[in-house]
Order: sequence, then structure tokens, then C-alpha cells
Amino acid sequence: MKRWQILGLSLWGTIVFGYLGTFLGLRLFQTRLIFRPSTPVPNLTPADLGWTAEAVTLTVPSPESTAPTQDSTQDNPDRPNPNLTLQGWWFPPKPTPPDTPAQAIVLFLGRQKTMADHWQDSALRYRIAALLSQTSGLLMLDYQGYGQSPGPRPTESQLYANGEAAWQFLRDQQGLEPDQIILYGYSLGSSVALELALRYPDAGGVIVEGGFTTLEQSLDRHLNSYPFLKIFPLDLILTQTFDNLSRIAQLQVPLLIIHGTADEVVPVELGQALFAAAPQPKEMLLIQGATHETAAWVGEDQYIGTVQQFLRSTSPAPNE
Repeated sequence: MKRWQILGLSLWGTIVFGYLGTFLGLRLFQTRLIFRPSTPVPNLTPADLGWTAEAVTLTVPSPESTAPTQDSTQDNPDRPNPNLTLQGWWFPPKPTPPDTPAQAIVLFLGRQKTMADHWQDSALRYRIAALLSQTSGLLMLDYQGYGQSPGPRPTESQLYANGEAAWQFLRDQQGLEPDQIILYGYSLGSSVALELALRYPDAGGVIVEGGFTTLEQSLDRHLNSYPFLKIFPLDLILTQTFDNLSRIAQLQVPLLIIHGTADEVVPVELGQALFAAAPQPKEMLLIQGATHETAAWVGEDQYIGTVQQFLRSTSPAPNE
């Protein structure tokens, strides 16, 4: 074999080996790329901002006590760890008339920001302030491996188990009925909210802010700026699918979708596709000029008014 042929084969071998190595690396370590918790110093608390809140500990339920999932086998590393606890903040609802049931919003955050980020970042703090302007209670939590919550970074199924911990806290410790609970998912948290809404179709309603259709479609939009990365087939790489499009088509609860028209992370077209796939009753609020994190800030009056109207429309009937 001639020298140039040997060099050519060596070059092709290096290319193939590098491609396969990168492919396997992306597949095996995708959760490290998806879940990227920030590490802010928690030097502020809700009390520092004038908010009344209680630090709470949420217990991740055992797999047997949650809705079954396809990967819930005994030796599967994706199984929820029942020994984990999560840290959260509970903002009690404002007083209501004796015959009026209280409502509570549980807010599921995105893939990077922690609760501490929401005390320190002005744009994120606007969302919390806007939600606290309502009469409903508010529950926030850090996912496992985020902020003050211990444990490894979650997988998709473990993220849903974290959501179950929030649901059970409101049901068991706060004594709320399902129709008193509003599931609010921001960005990646939209998957948690929609998953819980399918498990508990008697929930009060779902709010999705900055939500995407599927993780693959969301990533594919970003890869348009890096066409050389399209040589890697996302459908074969991704085991964490976050298929919101399929979930939202099965909803049986009222839905509100909020999206900024200038969202640079999740294009507004993906939010519109979610809305188109969802059954009635549904409503969509497009906030002109808002980015992924600034919907409540840029469209403050619209945001507060629309959320307030949604809460009123989903409020449980007065007690007899």
C-alpha cells in the first residue's frame, strides 16, 4: 500500500473515531449539557425583599407512590431517589373570605436559574413580584443539584419526581385540593408543569411561559447558527426528549401560554406551535419585545392582568 493511501486511511480513521467519540460523548453526558445550574451566592432572602415566606423542605416521593413511567425499572439510574429532599420557599396566600377556597401557584424554574437568582436578578424578581401581587399562594423550589437542594443533577424522569414533591407538599402539608393548584412552568419547567397536568387532570390549570415544543426542535433552531453541528443526528443522540408537544395535546385543564416576541432562547414560533396543538380552553399572551427572561418586566401590566384573570377563571367554586 502506498504511503499516501496509508495517510488517507489514517486520516479517515481519525475522522470516524472523532465523530463516533463525539456522538457517544453527547449521548452519554447530555444531562450535563441540559441541566446547567448557576451558582449564585444566596446573599438575599425573600424577607430581605419585604416578602413573607417560609423556607420549606420537600421530600422526593418513592417511585412506587408516583405515576408509572416507561423507565421505572428497579436498576434504572433514572429512577427517583426517595432519600432526596429539596429546598423551597412557600409564600402563603392572602386572606380570602371564609367560603372562598385559596389557590396556590407552584412555579417550576428553567434549566439554569435557581431560587437565589430570582432574589438577585431584577428581571427575574419582577416575575415573582407579579405573582405575589395576586391573592394566591406561591411555591418555589430548587431542583435536585440546584441551589440549596442536594443530590446529583437530575435526568428528565427525576425532574418530574421533583415536581411530584411539590405537588405532594401542597396536597399533604398545605391541605389543598387539586383544583386549587395552578401549575406554572417556565422554560424547561414547562415540561414539569405539563407532565403533572397529565398525571393530575383535576388540577386547577397550567401556565406555560417561554415553553418549547420538544427539546430536539428547540436545539435544532439554535443549530442553524452552527451548521457544522448538524452532522450529529439529534434524534439518535437525545434520550431526554421533553416532548411538550405531545403532552399539551392531551391536556384536560385550562391553559395560559405566555411568550415574549423577542425570545432569544425559545423562539416565539415554538410557543405558538404549543398553543396551536393545545385543546380548549386556552389563551395566549404575546408580550411585544420581551426576551426569554423579561416577559413580566417588559409587559408588567399585561402580565399581571392576564394572570389575574386566569386565576379568577380557574378559581374553585365557593364552599357551600
